[in-house]
Amino acid sequence: MTPHQRLSEILHDHPSSPFLFVGSGFSQRYLGIPTWDGLLRMFCKAGAPYEFYLANADSKLPRCASLIAKDYADIWWKSDELAAIREKYKKHISTSSSPLKAAISEMLQSQYKIIRDPQLLDELAALRAFNAEGIITTNWDGLLEGLFPGYKVFIGQQSVVRQTPQNVAEIYKIHGCCTDPNSLVLTEEDYQLFREKQAYLAAKLITIFVEHPVVFIGYSISDTNILELLRSIINGLGAEEIKRLQRNLIFLQRSKPDRPAGVTETIIVVDGTPLPVTNLVSDDFLSIYSVLSQTKLKLPARLLRFCKEQLYEIVHLKEPSKRLCLVGIDDIKDKGEIEFVVGIGVAGSQVADRGYSGVSVRDLFSYVLSGAPILEANKIIEQTIPALDSGANFLPIFRFLREAGYASSEAIADESVKRCIAGGRESFKTNGYARAAARATSGRDFDWILKNLPPEKVAVFIPHLPDDRIDLDALGAFAYGHLDKAFSGTYPTFFRKLIWAWTYLAHIGLRTRGPPRVIP
Repeated sequence: MTPHQRLSEILHDHPSSPFLFVGSGFSQRYLGIPTWDGLLRMFCKAGAPYEFYLANADSKLPRCASLIAKDYADIWWKSDELAAIREKYKKHISTSSSPLKAAISEMLQSQYKIIRDPQLLDELAALRAFNAEGIITTNWDGLLEGLFPGYKVFIGQQSVVRQTPQNVAEIYKIHGCCTDPNSLVLTEEDYQLFREKQAYLAAKLITIFVEHPVVFIGYSISDTNILELLRSIINGLGAEEIKRLQRNLIFLQRSKPDRPAGVTETIIVVDGTPLPVTNLVSDDFLSIYSVLSQTKLKLPARLLRFCKEQLYEIVHLKEPSKRLCLVGIDDIKDKGEIEFVVGIGVAGSQVADRGYSGVSVRDLFSYVLSGAPILEANKIIEQTIPALDSGANFLPIFRFLREAGYASSEAIADESVKRCIAGGRESFKTNGYARAAARATSGRDFDWILKNLPPEKVAVFIPHLPDDRIDLDALGAFAYGHLDKAFSGTYPTFFRKLIWAWTYLAHIGLRTRGPPRVIP
C-alpha cells in the first residue's frame, strides 16, 4: 500500500476531519527558509563565528540564540546600516532579545517568497484545496495564512490560552509570528517560559488531538517540541482517552536515500506511555495533498467557525433568558439538556434557490478571492447578479462566467450581467492616472510596487500595467488583504475595480485552467 493510499484509508475510516500540525521543514521546502541552525548563523555579526556561540551553549540552540541575541543587540543600537530597520521596529524593542527577533521578522517578511517551481506550486495548490478544520504550527512565517485565507490566526501560546478558539478554521501559531517580533519563541528564556505554561496550551488542544486525526508535516518523528507537547497532553488524559489518541497521530516525511518511501507503524514512548504513530514516507506529496483535499465538509471550515463563535457569544456573553442554554456548544451531550435546537446543514433546493438572491455584494467579492468551491455559478449569474444590479458597480463575475461555461458575451441574455463585463480590459483603468502609473511603476518589479506604494495607489496603478508585468498570485493576495477597503474608506471604487480586473485576468485573460491560487 502506498503512503497516499494509507492516508486515504485512515481519513475515510475516521469520523472527524483532520488537523494539520506544520513544522519548519514545510517552510524550508516552499519558501527556502534556512534551518534554525542556518538562521542563527546569519546573525553572528559581532565578529565571533557561529561555532563559538554553539560551543559556549553546549550545542543547545535556544541557549545559542540567547548568546547571539545579546551580542546582536549591541550592534543593533550602533550600526548605521541598521538605522532603517531600527526605526521601523523601535516600538517592538522591549527586551535584550527584541533586536534579533525584529531582524529575523523583517528578513522573513521581506526576503522569502514562495519558490516558483512548478512542482512546488502544484503541491501548494493541492494543499490549499484542503478544507482543513484547523492548523497548528511552530513556524514564524506567513505562508499558511496565505494558503488558508479567512482562517482566524492566534499568535503565541497565550493567545490560544486566553481567547476562545472554536477549533475550526483557525491557525494556532504557538511559537509566534514574524508580524509580532516579540511573540517569537527563540531564546532559552523564551523556551523556558513556553514550557512553564505549556500545560495550559495542552488543555486547549486536548479535544483536537483526541477527536481528530492530526497530520504532522515538516517535523521529525523525534522532534523535541512535539514530544514535549504530547507529554503535556497525555498528562491531562485518562486511559480511555489515551487509547483514542493512539489512532490519531500521522507523520508525513519526505523520502531520502536512507529513508525509503513506504508506510510504517511506529511506536513512540512518552513518559512510559506507548503511542502508535503512522509514519508515511513519500516523494510524491502532490498525491498526499490531493488525498487531504478530498476530505470534504458540508460547510466550509471558516463558516463553521463563525457559527460556533456566534453561538458561543449568544450563550455566554449576552444577558440570558430562561430559554438560553448557558453551556458551550461542545458541552451539549443530549438534546434533552437544552430548550432549543440549533441546526446547521445543507438547505433543500427550494430554500437554497431563494438564498442565491440574498448573496450580498461583499459576499460576492470575498467568495471570488477565497476560491471556495461552494456556490453554483449558474445560479450566481441567473439570480444573484440581477438582484444586485441596482447601484452595484464592478461586480466580479468572470469566475462564474467561466465556471458556467459562457464562451462569449453573445451567450449572455441578462442585461445586468452584460453590464458587469462591458468595456473589457480597458475599462479596468481609471481615466487620468495613466501617466502617474507609468512614472510610479517604471523600472519596478511587481513585488516592489505592492510593498512600497500606498495601497490606494497600488489599486489605481496596477490596471495600467501590461498583463505580462502582473503576478496574479501576488495580486490576488493583495486584493484579499485589502478587501475591507472595497467597502469603506475614501476610495472603495479603486479597490473594487482592482478585484474586478483580477478576476478577469485570472479567469478570462492570463490564466486559462484551474482555479486561481491566492498565495502571498
